[in-house]
Amino acid sequence: MVPIAFFTSILAIVTGKFQEEAFENTPKEYLVEIHEKFGYATATLSLLWTAFLFNSKLHKYHLIIGFIIFIVVSIPGFYGGLIAH
Repeated sequence: MVPIAFFTSILAIVTGKFQEEAFENTPKEYLVEIHEKFGYATATLSLLWTAFLFNSKLHKYHLIIGFIIFIVVSIPGFYGGLIAH
């Protein structure tokens, strides 16, 4: 599931790039920027989590990365809701 989450986060970044132009020079532009930065952080942490799962030496720490990504995913989710509404 974690590698799938990484690939879907990449897809979300690509589709978000296409939608970003609609918010240029609007009051919500700063929200889109924050949402974008945390989206990149989510993708990076998903890749790191995948590496921790497949590396036997680091596998015992994978829940720590999982908890961090849980927090980090919540932030762009909140900003995405603000952007949508």
